[in-house]
Amino acid sequence: MKDLLNTWRLTLLALRRDRWIMAIWIFIIGITPASLVSTVKAVYPTLAARTGYMNLTNSNPAFLANYGPIYAPTVGAVSAQRSGTMPLIIALAALLTVIRHTRTDEEQGRRELVEAGVVGRQSSLAAAVIATSIASLVLGVLTTALLVAQGLPLAGSIALGAAYAATGVLYAGLGGSVAQLSQTAGGARGLGISILAATLLFRAVGDARMGGSGAWLSWLSPVHWAHQLRPYAGEQWWVLLLFAGAFIVFAAAAFALNAQRDLGAGILPARLGRAGAPGYLGNPLGLAWRQQRALLWSWVIGMAVMGLFFGAIGNSVGQLATSSAGITNLVDKLGGRGALVDQFFGFMMTALGLAVSAYAVQAALRARREEAEGRAEPLLSTAATRWGFAGSHLVFAIVGPAIALATAGVVAGLAYGATAGNTGAEVWRLLGAAFIQLPAVYVLAGVAVALFGLVPRWASLAWGVMGAAVFVGIFGPLLNASQWILDLSPFTHLPRVPGGEITVAPLAWLAAIAVALMAVGLVGFRRRDVTGG
Repeated sequence: MKDLLNTWRLTLLALRRDRWIMAIWIFIIGITPASLVSTVKAVYPTLAARTGYMNLTNSNPAFLANYGPIYAPTVGAVSAQRSGTMPLIIALAALLTVIRHTRTDEEQGRRELVEAGVVGRQSSLAAAVIATSIASLVLGVLTTALLVAQGLPLAGSIALGAAYAATGVLYAGLGGSVAQLSQTAGGARGLGISILAATLLFRAVGDARMGGSGAWLSWLSPVHWAHQLRPYAGEQWWVLLLFAGAFIVFAAAAFALNAQRDLGAGILPARLGRAGAPGYLGNPLGLAWRQQRALLWSWVIGMAVMGLFFGAIGNSVGQLATSSAGITNLVDKLGGRGALVDQFFGFMMTALGLAVSAYAVQAALRARREEAEGRAEPLLSTAATRWGFAGSHLVFAIVGPAIALATAGVVAGLAYGATAGNTGAEVWRLLGAAFIQLPAVYVLAGVAVALFGLVPRWASLAWGVMGAAVFVGIFGPLLNASQWILDLSPFTHLPRVPGGEITVAPLAWLAAIAVALMAVGLVGFRRRDVTGG
């Protein structure tokens, strides 16, 4: 047990360090399913209405890919399905929390200082996993209590809370594993998020093929396991054994790998660089390209995969219009088959825009990371200017999202056009729909630049602003939020294309706000101390 010496004290330290961050995501995620209950009761008040929604959802590959299936026409089951993206958010929060308290602390030298005291070899890793698991369990209890307070059955409420808690615990174990593989925190985050994205894709593809070939792919995704607990629809408690088994495997792997490697090293060997620096590293933009290129290419590849997937199932959305007489009448009221497909792609492009915002913020904050880790000051002691240093990273926050979204739009257009028989027109339509998202993305990047230039110690608040915009954009309409709340997200002001009318005024205002924020940030950085707060 000496390897776990003082684990509990380190656990309390981790909980104290993240007390506000954990409290925020526990509260927001915990209240979301309960908030949706009243919406479901208002929109689908009768059993017939809920049955119609269930049949519509379960027959539409697009709906299945986004939210998953509904297993019973109850208020609870519909509410659980409408909050189907919560396990993904929980998984991401747990993954990043464990990496922050393991690989990030190790990379920045904090773990070496801690382990110079009376602590065990495995204590830091165990504390990170335990602290994240405690937060996940608290989330599960809160979710259950709020659902029961809404008058929903106790068994189903416990099942949904258990699904949330089990997801967080499982991905805490996965976070501990990937933290041992890479030598850097960025590499660990990239690997973990890539695995999470792959499992999300498995779930989406498998659910979209529910009842047909390929449906088994869903079972490769722990996010799908959370749905398979089937809250309020004949709970399947045995699914919790899958979570327990996977956690044991991931945790055992994490502790075994942690025992084998040296402090500061990773299991995967770091790639050696060139013996001599290439010529393009002689200016700030070239150096920024070297630092940002891996992140950019990973996002471009990810957007290509998502564009291919959404484009491929776009034809299935159109086929829904003729699947039955009742659905045909409903689709006609909504504007016809073309309108249904346009609505699907409009929603998908907004979702991709929200996702790319994370890349834009990360690229914009790279300058702050260089400053915080002491690399900016030596660079600026050369002929490099402050404008050149900050501006070089800003270039990637501007150009990078455009490249990523363009890739998604072109690939989606090619995939859908190949089945619709009008490839050229579809590529241009979906490319335009992708580019429409850029002004809103740039506003969030501008927030990051402004915080970096004015109050660098609080630059990480840009992630909170982005998270709020994503939450409002995804769950605001589902929760019937007031319009002033919806207006807080820049994505609310974008035209809904394809299919909708493009108005220049909101795009111009968003672009102006983004430019102003970026300018303020650059001027602020030029005037303040490089190492100051």
